Amino acid sequence: MKIMCDTNVIIDVLLEREPFVEDSYQILKLCEEHKIDGFVSASSVTG
Repeated sequence: MKIMCDTNVIIDVLLEREPFVEDSYQILKLCEEHKIDGFVSASSVTG
């Protein structure tokens, strides 16, 4: 499965923003374990 991660998913984990941090962490963990393919837009990385 391929997913496009919104910038907020990454920010939620980095800043531990409640109530989203747990769900966002799980998404990134699935990407790290190669269970899903996660992508972010180029403008999210450079902006």
